[in-house]
Amino acid sequence: MSEREVRRAGVLEEVVQGRMRQGRAAEVLGLSRRQVKRLVQAYRREGPVSLRSKKRGRPSNRRHAEALRERVLELHAARYADFGPTLFNEHLRSTHGIELGTETVRQWLIQAGRWKSKARRHSLHRPRNRRPRFGELVQIDGSPHDWLEGRAPRCTMIVFIDDATSRVVYARLVPGESSQAYFEGMAAHLTRHGRPLAYYSDRHSIFRVNRDEGKAEPTQVERALNTLDIELICAHSPQAKGRVERVHQTFQDRFTKVLRLQAISDLPAANRCLEAYLEEHNRRFAKPPLDPEDAHRPLLHGTNDLHRILSPHHRRRVDRHGLIQFECKALQVERSHVRRAAGKSVTVIVNQGTIELWCEHKALPFTAQEQDLWRAKVRDRKALDAHLDRTQRKPRNPIVKPSPIHPWRRDPVGKAAHL
Repeated sequence: MSEREVRRAGVLEEVVQGRMRQGRAAEVLGLSRRQVKRLVQAYRREGPVSLRSKKRGRPSNRRHAEALRERVLELHAARYADFGPTLFNEHLRSTHGIELGTETVRQWLIQAGRWKSKARRHSLHRPRNRRPRFGELVQIDGSPHDWLEGRAPRCTMIVFIDDATSRVVYARLVPGESSQAYFEGMAAHLTRHGRPLAYYSDRHSIFRVNRDEGKAEPTQVERALNTLDIELICAHSPQAKGRVERVHQTFQDRFTKVLRLQAISDLPAANRCLEAYLEEHNRRFAKPPLDPEDAHRPLLHGTNDLHRILSPHHRRRVDRHGLIQFECKALQVERSHVRRAAGKSVTVIVNQGTIELWCEHKALPFTAQEQDLWRAKVRDRKALDAHLDRTQRKPRNPIVKPSPIHPWRRDPVGKAAHL
C-alpha cells in the first residue's frame, strides 16, 4: 500500500470503531462526505485491502502495442545502433512515420539494455550573459574529428556562431585548421552579413603570438582584422567560448550520422550536405536576440580588396637585381621598376591562388619562375597534439651512450704531462 492508502486506512479504522465521525474524517482526508461514506462501506466489507488501487499491477490502457515496440527496437539495432533516444526518435518520426514520445523511446532502449545515461561532470563556471545584438560577437573555432568515420581522411570543421542568437553563420569542412581556412570563412561571413564588432577565438597560434619576446609581428589574422576594424578577443579557456564548443559536440553527434546515412565519403559532397543541414540546425537551435538591431557594419572595401586583405601577406626584400625568393619561386621584378624597388621591403600577397607584389601601396609587375627547392611539410599543431594523445606518450630522442674510446672521453694529448 502507498503512504496515502495507509493514512486513509488509519482514519477509516477510527470511523469504524466509532471514535471519529464521517464529517470529521472527510475534513482530515480532504474528501467529500459521500466519498468517505463509500470508503467506510468498502472498508467494513473487505478491510484495508479495499483501499488499494485496482489498476495496480495491471498494464496501462494507453500502452503501445508490443509489435510496435519490437519494430522500433529492430530499427535501432539495424540502422541506428549508436543513436541516442532523442535523435533516434527524430528519425523515427521523419523517416519511418512513427510518432512516439522521446521518453517512451528512451525507456524502451533502457529496458532492452541499449542505452545508459552518461555520467556528466558538473564543473562550476561563472556564466557569461549573451551579447544583446546579432553580430556583436561571433565565436570562431575549428574541430578536428573523423567526420566521415574512416570513409575519408580526418578533417576539420570551421564553425562561426553568433553569441547573441546561437545561430551558425558559417560552417565548412576543410582538410586542416589554417589561416587560409579562417580567411575563407571570414570572407563568406563578411560578404553575407557585414563586419561584426568582434571575433572570439582560442589562443591558437593562428590568431595570436603566444611567446613573450617583446613586440612581435602580428599574425596574418590579426593583421587582416586590424585592417577591417574588427576586434579579436582570445579566450583563456574553452568554457569561455562555450557556445562554439557545445555546437562542436552537437555536430559530432548528429552530423556524422547524417553523413553515414547518406553514404557520403568525400569533402565536396559533405559540404553540400552541411549547407542543407545548417538550415535545419538553425531553425531548431537558434534563439531570438535580446535587441532586434543588427550590429553588423557595412563593408568599406570592394570584393577584390576584401579578398586581398583576407589573404596571406609576406614581407620580402628585393635584391639589387630586382629578384625575390618566395616559396620555391624566383620573382623577377620587371626591368623598368627595378630601380624603384631595389633594396626595399615589399609585400607578397597570395590572393586566391595568384601572387601579387606591392611596394608602397602600388602593385609591381613581375615574372615568376619555379625553383627546384626542398620544402618540409607543415603540420597543424592540433593534429600533432591529437597524435600525442593517441600514442599516450611524447616522442623522445634515443639516448646514445658514447663508447669508452670516444674522443670526447679521452684526455687531450699532453694533458697528463702538463698536470
